[in-house]
Amino acid sequence: MWSSIYTVIRTPAVVSAAPLALVVLFGGYLSYRYNMILKDNRDLVVHTHEVISSVEHAFSDIKDAETGQRGFIITGDAKYLEPYERAVYISPESLGKVRRLVADRADQLDRLGDLEVALRDKLNELNATIWARRNKGFDAAREAIAQADGKATMDRIRAIVALMTSTEQGLLADRTGRVARDERNVLLIAVLAAVASMVTRIVVGFMVHRWRADHEVA
Repeated sequence: MWSSIYTVIRTPAVVSAAPLALVVLFGGYLSYRYNMILKDNRDLVVHTHEVISSVEHAFSDIKDAETGQRGFIITGDAKYLEPYERAVYISPESLGKVRRLVADRADQLDRLGDLEVALRDKLNELNATIWARRNKGFDAAREAIAQADGKATMDRIRAIVALMTSTEQGLLADRTGRVARDERNVLLIAVLAAVASMVTRIVVGFMVHRWRADHEVA
């Protein structure tokens, strides 16, 4: 029995298949490994884009709210308050999304905490001036705006948002570079695997040819 198995193993078909199988398996392993690395880095790039988009969205909402507040104070028309009311409604949700996205980043969590405080101060200021315009008139609202110093609060918000986004932009550049490198590696592995497979086929074919020639002579 064992002699039959040994004879089969020594046949040209098995001898030629073994090296080729090893090359294919090793190439497949490397390809799988680097494709997983590539996928992970692509996911990180998408994640970074989401952080930037979410931070900028929260900033856009508060800018729209301030624009609506100004329109209402000037005209007294409640339709201008729609952006403000929308910001009040969705701001906690927007900030909650940012918090989930940066949950593993202590530096960004600290900045987000500062941003939450600044946004809350801004919304409180807008609410106070809107209340003054609605209940006491234009002059009272103008005085409330002067006392609140809303520009300083908005500048603080801008500075925090700029710092958060610039941090993410730095990460994005690094992660995008990793993706480009990994794509090159995956392509290189595919080319090397193809070349190795071709070379293995040629070498094994030559060895099988020699093996058959030797046995024919014998």
